[in-house]
Amino acid sequence: MIRIKSAALLIAASIEEVAYEIRGASGIAIIGSMSALVYTLAMKLSAGLQVPDRVRDSLDEALLTVEGLPAQAAEVLKTAGRTAFDQSFYTILAGTILFVVIAAAIVGFVGAKSKKRETAIHS
Repeated sequence: MIRIKSAALLIAASIEEVAYEIRGASGIAIIGSMSALVYTLAMKLSAGLQVPDRVRDSLDEALLTVEGLPAQAAEVLKTAGRTAFDQSFYTILAGTILFVVIAAAIVGFVGAKSKKRETAIHS
């Protein structure tokens, strides 16, 4: 009987650990994808700037492309990339804060409702 309980506890602990890892990886994937999307949408290039489309994918690609450009075009691309990155960062930061505030409000509301119901039952 003890061996069965020990095995069940080990399985439960393993499931909990895997669930924790999946939640973390999912959060990174979702936030990373949203960040990339916002960066791509925010990346505004001058009409006369001839650069590969991959500069819209990430700041790294934009900064790597800068190395082969004339000084003025390089500065324009660097500024556009950094501006898009900043917009992406602040958008994701604001969205994450909003999500946490909404989640906290829901938890507070549900907790208060549960406590009120528990008090009514015990009265």
